[in-house]
Amino acid sequence: FFGGPGYVKTGFKTRLREKSFDLDAEIFDGFDSEDDLLLSQFANTVEFDLGPIGVTPSAPAIRDFFFANRELFQLNNEDTAIDSNVEDYTAEENVYAAYLMGQRSFGDVSVITGLRVEHTEYNASGFNIVEGDAGVGEEIGDTGVFRQDVEVSNSYTDYLPSMNVRWDATEDVVFRLGYYKTLVRPNLAQAAPRVSTEPGEGDFAGVFVGSAGNGDLDRQRAHNIDASLEWYPSNNAVVSIGAFYKDISDFIAEERLKPEEGQGNIFINGLEFQEVTTFVNLPEASILGFEFNYQQPLDFLPAPFDGFIVSANYTYVDSDAKLANEREVSVPGQSDHVITGILGYDKGPFDIRVAATYRDEFLDELSVSEDENGDDLDRIVDDHIQIDVSAKYRLTDQFRIFTEFKNVNNEPFVATVRSPGFGRLNSQYEEYSWTAKFGIQFTY
Repeated sequence: FFGGPGYVKTGFKTRLREKSFDLDAEIFDGFDSEDDLLLSQFANTVEFDLGPIGVTPSAPAIRDFFFANRELFQLNNEDTAIDSNVEDYTAEENVYAAYLMGQRSFGDVSVITGLRVEHTEYNASGFNIVEGDAGVGEEIGDTGVFRQDVEVSNSYTDYLPSMNVRWDATEDVVFRLGYYKTLVRPNLAQAAPRVSTEPGEGDFAGVFVGSAGNGDLDRQRAHNIDASLEWYPSNNAVVSIGAFYKDISDFIAEERLKPEEGQGNIFINGLEFQEVTTFVNLPEASILGFEFNYQQPLDFLPAPFDGFIVSANYTYVDSDAKLANEREVSVPGQSDHVITGILGYDKGPFDIRVAATYRDEFLDELSVSEDENGDDLDRIVDDHIQIDVSAKYRLTDQFRIFTEFKNVNNEPFVATVRSPGFGRLNSQYEEYSWTAKFGIQFTY
């Protein structure tokens, strides 16, 4: 390739995707009977690690009672119309892509560069669902709930260059440097034009509060720079350090929006909101990170200990995002610290791994509530440590049995909102216990 080792290649790809959601629900309330319906008929207790909950209803008992006495319950036509339409949407996203890339070696230096072009066409439809006589769309039956068709469409073309340089400084040391531009499209549910509203009261009369998808969401784009230095002390061992930087535009986050004092209300899909939870593009965001990686087989130990493997990885990330109101936060979903440690044994027919992963807390949702001073309270997901175990045993050259256990320590998922005034308030606490997978592999 131009007088030296290398290549050039090109490719084309098309992805046509359609997703729809159509829920039919029936909401019952009211109980037409001479006998009262009491919680004591369905009383249940629940074990909860954070503290006593008290008496709770038993879901199976309620279901059994409902189906045995369905004729005594009254169908709520208004709530049924809302629940059966508010989440419905249809979205179509077609992506047409092509790339051209080339590789050329210059002695100990190898360069790979190229350009990828992606054209995206997006079309979606959903509904504005409004309670009360709002003069919006058509009424669903005789329910006092109105449905208005909403359609959005968008098309755009992105040019995504990249370049990766590898320098074999010695037989054991490799230096890598790369630049590339990337994009992440909104998922179809985030961009679907669907709105759930309730009429405002008091000073908010005539406007709405609620939640909405955002058909005007732009895709996320980022300029990325990676650099790493790798040392290979043996064929199966590596020690590496790396750094990366991402300059992100239009980062997508979930946010509760309220107009600033003295400003007008918020308009989404043609409706005027006093308060709305939706997905937004943050003006700017950046991520700077450093990574350390170590992997070493302990084959220098005497048998049978020479089958042990140790591995560790640590990543530190400093992230920053700026909101439309100039408030600065960390990038949603991004932890500052992530640590993984693995102890394994791989010798003969056995291949066993025990992995522990620690993830620091991260910002989950922006401004989910306000404290007594009117300050925004964000939702934070707590730090998390999880232990996973996997094992494989080779029966023959072609057959191998395996098993995987995830979250063997039953680490809970915990999210809180926090304020100097009241400390931590539980937003979500869930335990999933462990999950397991068993199987047999055949290689031919």
